[in-house]
Parts: sequence; structure tokens; C-alpha cells
Amino acid sequence: MNHLPARTLGLAGLVQSASLALQIARTGLTSSDALEAVRESLFQFDAASSFDIYQFGDGLAHGKLVLAKLLEEPGSEEQALINLAYQTLSIAKRFYRNSSVQRQVGAELHSALEAVQMLHDPAARAASLDARCALIYQTHIRPLGRTIIIRGEQSHLNRSENADRIRMLLLAGVRAGVLFYQMKGARWQLLLQRQQLRRQLPFI
Repeated sequence: MNHLPARTLGLAGLVQSASLALQIARTGLTSSDALEAVRESLFQFDAASSFDIYQFGDGLAHGKLVLAKLLEEPGSEEQALINLAYQTLSIAKRFYRNSSVQRQVGAELHSALEAVQMLHDPAARAASLDARCALIYQTHIRPLGRTIIIRGEQSHLNRSENADRIRMLLLAGVRAGVLFYQMKGARWQLLLQRQQLRRQLPFI
């Protein structure tokens, strides 16, 4: 079975999550559609295939664009993003190997989704999910590895809703990293299979 398309999909999801987190830290703003795509990926509990997690990749336009640049010729301005992506992959690997934490996170994500079922306002629903996902990240994911430090404008980082969104995005990045490892991914492939990965991007 060819796992390369789904592996590339996981990388695009991870890069999109990391890129959006950096955007929020630096500007306080980001694309709502791109944010929604990775947020909702956390709640695709019964996806029929890897591609259904991101609605066949339709929500990953930003991540695919950024990943293409990283795989082709990244510049010095992308170094912070590369570092964040590697840190997230490292934590995702630990999470992937820890079935106990996986069960705890899965149960709390189910609870988070159930808690917002009565919220009909999309903004209120998103804010509630972000806050709950941020707590899940702090409780279960952060202890798995070195603390990820995201640098940006302090005025944006000090806002609680931005902090929640950033932590939710880190959790979504870990979820995407798990997909990468489930599809037989390994970090050496990011160096030795760059062209193969890049060629998959138009098809995911």
C-alpha cells in the first residue's frame, strides 16, 4: 500500500497548524477557514480514510502552499516555522507511542465536542473548543516533551483567546504528526524524499 499521499497530507496539516500559530503570535490574526479546518480535524473520530480528516485536503490549501516552499527551497525567514514543525513532530512521536495518553486525550476531545452541542453561535462554539483543546494540550501533551516556546508580539500573546488558539493549533499539529507516523513516516524522509513528497501535493 502506498502511504505517501496520506503521509504528505499529515505533513501539510502539521505545517498549516504551525504556520497559523506563528501568525497569531506575531499579528493576532489568521485565516478563519484555515483555522477551522485544523480545529475540526481534532474531532474526526470516525473518518473513513486519512483524507476525510481534512475533507479530502480542501481545507489545507495554506498548509500545502507553505509545505511546498519548505520542501523546495526554504529561506531564513522560514526557520522559526521549520523549528516549530520539528518540535511538534517530536512530541507527536511520543504521543503516538503512548496509548494511555491517547485514550485520555480522545475521551476529553469527545467531552469537549459534547459540551458545545447546544452552542449555536459559531464564534462561541469555536472559542469554547479552543479553550478546551488548550487545556487538553497543557494537561496531556506538554508533559511529553520540551515546552514549545512560540515568540511573537507580547500584546497578542497576552490575550487569552490567542493563547487558547495557539495551544489548540499545537494540539492539531500533534494530531497531524500522528497521522504522519501512522502512515509509516520518519523524519529522515523529510531530507531524502523531499521531491517525492512535493510531487504529492497537487493530489491531496
